[in-house]
Amino acid sequence: MANQHRMNPQRPEDFREAVQRVETLYSICQVLGRILKLVRKPDASMSQIAEVVAHDQALAADVLHLSNCALFRRGAPCTRLSEALQRLGVNELIRLIGISLSKNLFGKDLACYGMSASQYWTEAVWCALCNEAGAHRLGLDPSEAYVVGLLSPMGKALINEVVTAQGWNVLWDGLQPLPAWERSLIGFTHAEAGALLMRRWDFPDTIVHPILSQLAAPDASPALDPVGLIRVTRACAAALDPAQVRPQSRTNVPEAFGAALGFDQVADFRAFLETLTTRVDEIRASLAEG
Repeated sequence: MANQHRMNPQRPEDFREAVQRVETLYSICQVLGRILKLVRKPDASMSQIAEVVAHDQALAADVLHLSNCALFRRGAPCTRLSEALQRLGVNELIRLIGISLSKNLFGKDLACYGMSASQYWTEAVWCALCNEAGAHRLGLDPSEAYVVGLLSPMGKALINEVVTAQGWNVLWDGLQPLPAWERSLIGFTHAEAGALLMRRWDFPDTIVHPILSQLAAPDASPALDPVGLIRVTRACAAALDPAQVRPQSRTNVPEAFGAALGFDQVADFRAFLETLTTRVDEIRASLAEG
C-alpha cells in the first residue's frame, strides 16, 4: 500500500539519480525544446531548424519517414530531410516531431499507475490534439499548445522511476485523487515533476508554466490562456479516459468543458471528442507504417 511508504515532503530535485536517468532516457526532448526557442526568433530560418533536426540522426530519419506517411504526405515522396522540412512548414514539423518523440517518451509501462505503454501514449497524444484544437478555437498558439498537451503527463515517468528505484510495490487504486496520492507517496505531483524536466531541458516558460499548473480545476468560462486551456484538456482526459474510451462514455464529459473550449452546442462538442479519437487512431496507424 502507498501509505506504507509515506515520506516526508520532498522536491523532485531531491531524487537526483532518478532525474538524471529520466533525462538520459528522454534527452531527445532537448531537440524539441531548442526548436521551440528557435522558431520564436523573428529571423529564424528553416535551414537553422533543419540543422537542429539533422544533428540527431535517429530523429532526422524518423521525420523523413513520417513525412511520407499518409497522415503527412503532400504529393510525391520526399527523399531528403531538407525537402521534407520545406514541404511541412514549422507548425506541421513541430507536430510531426512530437509524434516521433511520443514513441520513445511514452513507450514504457508505468507500473505504479497501472498504465501500459499504449495507454500512456494514447493519453499524451490525445491531450496534444485536444489542446492544439482548443488553441485554434480560442486564438492561442496551437504549436505551443500541442507541445504542452503532449508533455503534460511526462512527470509520471519520473515518479514511476523513483518508485522503481526505491523497489516499492505500489499501485494507484484510481479512487484517491491522483495528486494527493502522488504527494503522499513521493512528496510532489507529476505536474511538478514534469515542469522540473522541462526546465532542465530548457523549454520556454510558455511550456513550463502550463505544465506546472495543469492539475487545478478548470473554470467554466472559456479557457482564454494556455493554463486555462491545459486544465480543461486534462479534465476532459480524466473524465473521458481516452486510453480506454468507448463511444457511449463520451456522454460522461461535463458539458461545461465544451463551453470552456468555445462550443455552444453539446452535439458539436461530442463530435469534436469523436474526431480526436479518430485522429489518435490515424497517428497510431502512421507510426505502424513500414
